[in-house]
Amino acid sequence: MPLFSGRGQGLDAIVHQSAPTTLELLLNDPPRFLAAMLYKYMRNKDHAPTGSVRCDDTIEHALVRVVCISDTHNVYLDSTQVPVGDILIHAGDITQSGTVSEVQDTLDWLGALPHRHKVVIAGNHDRCLAIPEECSALRWPQGVTYLSDAECQLYVGARTINIYGSPWTPKHGSGVFQYPRYPTNSAIQQWSSIPANTDILVTHGPPASHLDLGDYGCAALRDALWDAQPKLHVFGHIHAGRRVEVAKWDVAQRYYELVMARKSRWAGLFNMAFFLLRGLFVKGRKSIMVNAAVCGGVRDEDVRDAIVVDL
Repeated sequence: MPLFSGRGQGLDAIVHQSAPTTLELLLNDPPRFLAAMLYKYMRNKDHAPTGSVRCDDTIEHALVRVVCISDTHNVYLDSTQVPVGDILIHAGDITQSGTVSEVQDTLDWLGALPHRHKVVIAGNHDRCLAIPEECSALRWPQGVTYLSDAECQLYVGARTINIYGSPWTPKHGSGVFQYPRYPTNSAIQQWSSIPANTDILVTHGPPASHLDLGDYGCAALRDALWDAQPKLHVFGHIHAGRRVEVAKWDVAQRYYELVMARKSRWAGLFNMAFFLLRGLFVKGRKSIMVNAAVCGGVRDEDVRDAIVVDL
């Protein structure tokens, strides 16, 4: 099976696969491997898969604690695994089969958590949320906001937080909320409506080249992020991609994405390295990206804690 490539695999195989080894990545595609290592260690060496992350460009404001989870698949975390915070975000696949009873059980669990604000989107497993008649039968607990290609404003102290959520992922298999894979007009149009003032973007799937195991994210979403540049982007879907990453909207990131998309090879890698070094001395706008998948492993046997971000 070629690494960094999702062609020819079923969706479950992609979502549940283990991350390839370092040697496999190096031998399969040296420029992409080196680009990923440079990007990780020069931009993201301090960001572990779990724990608390602080955004460093909003320190003049009171911090807003955002607790991030995704892909719980009928797993209900206890209070030690979901820290208290101002906003709880669930980035989809709240169930395994998407039945009304499964969704309702998850909503009841979310409603019992102590967070004042809870924002939920669907994922490709959450079938009943794609059927209006079944969705209307659900009881939504107080404090739970469901977003489907929609935005909301949450008020935390003196802060106003603008959140946009969308459940859609590129077509693969028979799940719900899917669109034809990029490059297609529908993929581009899907992400053209992200509001410019979005503070937190919640999508089920990752953008291409960011916490997506190489080839499984959406290129149209990646390109749309250059316009939106949210402070925080929360997603899941690719379970083994779970991690926190800081994206800096500069030339180095452009070259990184070109190399990862195979649109440039060694020349792109050298340019990326040069601009990464220069970027050490230049400030710019950043986004925190969080793949918050809770379930992991080949059979979802691993259960990971929530990831906390302080904005």
